[in-house]
Amino acid sequence: PINDEALHMALKRAQHRYTVRKELKDHAALLEKENAETTAELSKKISFQRNLIESSMDGILGCDEKGLVVTFNRSIEHMLGFPKYEVLNKMVFSQFFLPEEERQLKIELEAESYGGTNRLSLYETTLLNHAGEKIPVQVSATVLSEHGQENGLVCFFRDLREIHRLEREITDQAHILHQDKMMSLGRLAASVVHEINNPLFGTLNYLQLMSRILDRGPQGDDQREKFKRYLGIVEAETSRCSQIISSLLTFSRKSPPSFDQMQIRDLMERCTILSQHKLQLSNISLALTVEPGTPPIYGDFNQLQQCMFNLIFNAIDAMPDGGTITIEGRYDEDRDKIIVTVKDTGPGIPKDDLPHIFEPFFSTKDEGYGVGLGLSTVYGILERHNGSIKAETNPEKGTTFILELPPFRTAT
Repeated sequence: PINDEALHMALKRAQHRYTVRKELKDHAALLEKENAETTAELSKKISFQRNLIESSMDGILGCDEKGLVVTFNRSIEHMLGFPKYEVLNKMVFSQFFLPEEERQLKIELEAESYGGTNRLSLYETTLLNHAGEKIPVQVSATVLSEHGQENGLVCFFRDLREIHRLEREITDQAHILHQDKMMSLGRLAASVVHEINNPLFGTLNYLQLMSRILDRGPQGDDQREKFKRYLGIVEAETSRCSQIISSLLTFSRKSPPSFDQMQIRDLMERCTILSQHKLQLSNISLALTVEPGTPPIYGDFNQLQQCMFNLIFNAIDAMPDGGTITIEGRYDEDRDKIIVTVKDTGPGIPKDDLPHIFEPFFSTKDEGYGVGLGLSTVYGILERHNGSIKAETNPEKGTTFILELPPFRTAT
């Protein structure tokens, strides 16, 4: 006969084993699921970090404690022309530098000049590309360490070629601007000498006259009144000389751009004073009008003065037999622009030449009378002032240059 108690115990043990197996199976399934989720999450984070490194605009290069390159993103691939498969775990850090450049970089990395020990911030050096050419870069770097032990280096490189190109372009523009200014000064020289000579000659005459009057002995009230009148003339003529010299010095001074508000009339009158003798010699009259209430403009007085000189000289050259230059300034309220027009009564610009007049070194003048920088300089200056220039020409009515500049309140 079967022992009921033994059977009961056997069934109980079987049930327990079944329960344990089921729990183990469920637990294993749960662990497998959690492991899969953790792996997927970890994979997602790794993928995100990889994309982060690869998407950086800066070139990123990482190496281990032996200098072997272990990170080399797309930007530095493009910068240096090395394909990733040639670099990762094959090339070392030093292969991207000239020996002296690498030595200096390591010295700065250990010093505190560029961000502290074991750090570099915005340090400029050069890398060697695939062709062995030097690439100017700005580097920020950090030594990697764990538990006080250095185990690698990560560097962020920014390509400076475009920045250096723009710097050269700005330098070239400044050189062209200065060259054009020197040409304008040369043309102004005779005019300024004459403008100063006239008041000086008048002053000398009045001083000699006053000296002769004094030699006659004590003076009556009538003579004293003459003295006052003569002294007033001397003072006015001396002030005129001072104004001319001041205008010339301001124009000739080589200084960085200085933007401020200015009245368009002041600008035009200064140019008129300095070019007056040249206009008289060329039998050219100049009419200047500025609408009342025209707002001030915002810009560099010296550069805008150079624009006006160039346009006045162009107009003079266009009228070898004399004529009229008309300069007008007004405010276009609808467009919120200051409009300046410089009009001559010359023969106009040939239709085929008109599209090219603002190009550098384009000139229709005979050799020795210009190198074609004047109008291109005007164009460049106005662009830097958020303005513009265009030309309208008519063989019967001459040429009009139309300048547009923002008023002071919107320019800032």
